[in-house]
Amino acid sequence: QILNDIVNADSLNLIDLQFHTSFPGDDPFNQQNPYVTSSRLLYYGLTNVPYSLLNGGPNSWYRFDYDFRPLDENMLLVESLYDSKFWININSQLNGNLLNIEAEVTALQDVPTGEFSVHIAVIERKITGVEGINGETSFENVVKAFLPDAGGSTFYKSWSKGEYQYLYQTWTLQNVYNPDELR
Repeated sequence: QILNDIVNADSLNLIDLQFHTSFPGDDPFNQQNPYVTSSRLLYYGLTNVPYSLLNGGPNSWYRFDYDFRPLDENMLLVESLYDSKFWININSQLNGNLLNIEAEVTALQDVPTGEFSVHIAVIERKITGVEGINGETSFENVVKAFLPDAGGSTFYKSWSKGEYQYLYQTWTLQNVYNPDELR
């Protein structure tokens, strides 16, 4: 709830992706799609919940376990003020049971050669009416899929300011409670 309150108060600058694990007990969203969550748990090396990672948690300063290091709202707000190196414009369209996604990634500055990964996540913004093991019945930003997969689309290159790349993905809806809540 701490994270939900912070993100909902500044939804134009903060985006959260919430993964549902198989521990400490059975979770209905994890049971529906365990592979997306397990791949990210392995990638991040997570073994307990709740746990938050800021900007992918590249170092310990960006990791919050809520027991020894509570989530720092000011740190989230400061991070949101940094200029991005890329602009990402996403257009999506729901056609029956298919979600079509077009993402345009544009360099906002010259960026030297490196490895850049674009992860397209499909989330369901709000889910109600499902009960978790702790009795919770309202869930936010539940990750449904990564496209094309958990590894994303990787580019090995330099970018010139204004250079862009389009990515196109399609996802067949699975375990969606309300298609109008997909993001």
